[in-house]
Amino acid sequence: MRLEKRSVLGNQSTAPNNMMEFQAGFIHITPSRTTSPSVVGLQNGRRRSLGFQARPHVDAYLQHHIDNGYSASTQKTIASALAKLYDCSTKDFIPTQTRHRANITKSRKSKAKFSEACNQDFVDFCRATGLRRDSIANLKPEKLHYNKSTNQHMIVGMKGKGGRLIEAPILCDKAVERIKNTPAGQLVWPKAPSRADIHSYRADYCKRIYEMHARPIDQIPKSERYYCRSDLKGVVYDKRAMAVASRALGHNRISVIAGHYLHSMG
Repeated sequence: MRLEKRSVLGNQSTAPNNMMEFQAGFIHITPSRTTSPSVVGLQNGRRRSLGFQARPHVDAYLQHHIDNGYSASTQKTIASALAKLYDCSTKDFIPTQTRHRANITKSRKSKAKFSEACNQDFVDFCRATGLRRDSIANLKPEKLHYNKSTNQHMIVGMKGKGGRLIEAPILCDKAVERIKNTPAGQLVWPKAPSRADIHSYRADYCKRIYEMHARPIDQIPKSERYYCRSDLKGVVYDKRAMAVASRALGHNRISVIAGHYLHSMG
């Protein structure tokens, strides 16, 4: 995340995404999915530990992002980073806006300037493996394993988000052959298309995994049912099938796939 020197309490036209300027110095907040926020103070051109001088200004900082139309997700990401810095709860700050699944735009529309027809092999591979973009870019044939107990080929040992190891069943023979035919030590996809909507293909993969393991809702105990809320109220999923699909994608929480991967099934 690029940081620029701007004033958050001054001219709004020069307001930052993630930096506050106070008399005590500058506070840089760099939220990360794998590490805690990096918070550094700058004063008189010298880096130093900031401490808690900026704490009274947190509400004003969050309000600035609300007033300037930042998404609810961005507001909550910043609030969470600040709460971690100050060892408190986001409830100690002013309320941020509520996130609504219907407002998510990622992978809800087709990406321009990318032809699935011209890249059908790549698209089919993504839908058969559910890998993230960085995992596809670094995939080598050594990660292919055969699970005798399930009679399935799997991609095993790749690190996903948060350093979690991926164990992803492969859903079509064509993808398996692509990996097998790649020379040892070489990349399976040395030139992966950069404009492909990988997240939408992961959603397709997630739905297929879920449907392979889902039981009829009326035949499972209520404790094993996942009841959606908000705009998906009334939609019910099988928790056990969700857990299988979630692990295949490299996620820990089934709520993530309910809101971001199974959205078109509701």
